Amino acid sequence: MSELAFEIPSNVICQAVDKDLVVLNTDTEVYYSLDSIGKDFWEAALANPNANAAVASLLEKYDASEQILRQDYLKFTNQLTEMGLLKKIGA
Repeated sequence: MSELAFEIPSNVICQAVDKDLVVLNTDTEVYYSLDSIGKDFWEAALANPNANAAVASLLEKYDASEQILRQDYLKFTNQLTEMGLLKKIGA
């Protein structure tokens, strides 16, 4: 699973609002709001080629163990993928 990268599906629109991120699935017309931590995880998922690199980038920002950040990152990306807000590439 560490080899997966993510992209934003064509039916998803996102917009930064202050430190947060608003994400719209245009197929379901449902809005989601990510707080600043969720925004950081979102950006790490999109900016890095795999989970290892994403977690490494989050470790630079957060005072947490690698194990906890990895678990949280994988949970976050799995949930957003299931909701259609992120798309796995390289699978």
